Amino acid sequence: SHLQLFTSPSSGTSLRIMRFSNGPTLSFHVESFVLREDIIANQRRPPNLDHAVWDVAPIVVLNNFNLAQNRPEVQLMEATFQSLFPSINIQLIKTNDIQRVAFFHYDPDSNTVEARHYYISAKAVGLSKTVKKLMEGRLPTKLGTLENLDEILDKEGAWSDTDGEGEEVPLNQPFRGAKDQARIKLVEIGPRMTLRLVKIENGFAGGEVIYHGHLEKALWQVRDNASKVRARKAEKLKRRAEQDSNVAKKRERVQEKIDRRKQRRTEAENGQ
Repeated sequence: SHLQLFTSPSSGTSLRIMRFSNGPTLSFHVESFVLREDIIANQRRPPNLDHAVWDVAPIVVLNNFNLAQNRPEVQLMEATFQSLFPSINIQLIKTNDIQRVAFFHYDPDSNTVEARHYYISAKAVGLSKTVKKLMEGRLPTKLGTLENLDEILDKEGAWSDTDGEGEEVPLNQPFRGAKDQARIKLVEIGPRMTLRLVKIENGFAGGEVIYHGHLEKALWQVRDNASKVRARKAEKLKRRAEQDSNVAKKRERVQEKIDRRKQRRTEAENGQ
């Protein structure tokens, strides 16, 4: 439904989000960004993401876009970010299909949007540390200190523990091996961006400028610009109609020539 285009001119990286097929087009300046590979590289224990993580659209979380003092363009940003992802029916989706979160936070003071992408990590609680590691398919980090396999369930110190992070939440239905309660943690998987809205156009990759972050126009200038855009659009449609008409006439002439050749061929055959 949307086309996202990144460009990197001398003035800095920019992002255009264009909605098929009639717009609008939102242009952003990318204030800062961090690639997914760089975020994962700085994590002590990055999550192991399989194909199932990407099969279902993420949950979209929008924050601070509905403040009373926000301008109309902020509401349009909210609708655009929301429509970038397929809608999810919360009543029908299975909890095990909920894998990721796309988070957008609007800062009214700096007039920027923080974009983050998280993986939802879930671990069972109420179990010993050893059993939890076994459920995750992980091996002891100090396996060489054990004399036999029975000690795996006895020596908790054989495991490195990072399970203290996250928040315990009750579950209405099983979620990734946990039945009644799980420790939920959001793990950033990137990319990470800080965006500043520069311009909004009411068409696809063009059209009337209905918002500009750097230019303030008087009402008569807005109306004059709108009339010029409409005039250009009308002229474009007129030229397109003329081209279509010329193409249709050319096809008719070609078909007439073909029909005349067929007729002469038929008359010649009848004359013989």
